[in-house]
Amino acid sequence: MNVEMLVINKIIVVYLLAINVVTFVVYGIDKRKAEHSKWRIPEATLLLLAALGGSIGAWLGMRVWHHKTLHKKFRYGVPLIIVLQLVIVVLLTSCGSNAAKTEVTAKMAYQGVDNYCHSVYDWSVAEDSPELMYVEMGEENDTAYQVLFRSYTGALVLFYVDKTSGATKIVERVPVLNVEEEAGTMNIYDYLK
Repeated sequence: MNVEMLVINKIIVVYLLAINVVTFVVYGIDKRKAEHSKWRIPEATLLLLAALGGSIGAWLGMRVWHHKTLHKKFRYGVPLIIVLQLVIVVLLTSCGSNAAKTEVTAKMAYQGVDNYCHSVYDWSVAEDSPELMYVEMGEENDTAYQVLFRSYTGALVLFYVDKTSGATKIVERVPVLNVEEEAGTMNIYDYLK
């Protein structure tokens, strides 16, 4: 999951928590006003709060405050809103998971590795001699792209980017010493802007 989706998810969670707390409190306020024969919050407003994402807060408010439990439009309407909202969440998350499984392109693999390398390695040496350090596409097979980073020391870092998940295996190779070893993993989506 990329950074933008994480931010959007966080905003949605904060919104849902806030609207449910507000709805719960509003149901309590309306119950208190009913007990003291004061001006009431319109039923349409109470149902609208539930429909705008505060359905759990509405249902809890009905139970905790014993409010609107005998009114059919609340007794059946609020649970119906909860069910409809759950259906919407299931549909959206199933669409989201298909979108997350979109195949990684060669351009995405290159850009993600380039961003990763610029965030991890010191590129100051390459300012005067860009041929000393660079990122380039390597081989491609049915399941992965190979992206190559060349360090100013001559060492190579090979990134094997899975085309489906974006999971990336990092292998360091020092050709002069004939040494090659795994250096870890990362996910390419974490480095795509």
